[in-house]
Amino acid sequence: VGPIWYGGNNDEDKLLASCYYNSMKIAVENGIRTIAFPSISTGVYCFPVERAAKIAVDTVHRFLQENPDSFDLVEWELFNDQAASAYETEVSLIQKKTTNQETWKCRWHFHHKSRLQTKKLGNAEYISSAI
Repeated sequence: VGPIWYGGNNDEDKLLASCYYNSMKIAVENGIRTIAFPSISTGVYCFPVERAAKIAVDTVHRFLQENPDSFDLVEWELFNDQAASAYETEVSLIQKKTTNQETWKCRWHFHHKSRLQTKKLGNAEYISSAI
């Protein structure tokens, strides 16, 4: 469960990062190589979507750098334009900073419109798709 947004003064950023990081840690400990995340805490817990996207993408990227070859696939399950745009922006920023030696496979699902978009990051492939 993600943190409730109280204005950003109650360690919400740290708690949200911990949700993603610890989920990935537990998955690795159990031999799970594929993981899917929603935009944690951005619904009824009112965490600002753009801020949550930055924390989520940065935390997942950091985990993958610290634990290379730990996952085959990380999926983002995003349900609206605002979340999709925020997460795509953050992943694009990571793409600009990442070297070709790094491999990070991510897939986003947009359940509200039909489109398919593939982005490359070194040897990794990011796929945006709709259901």
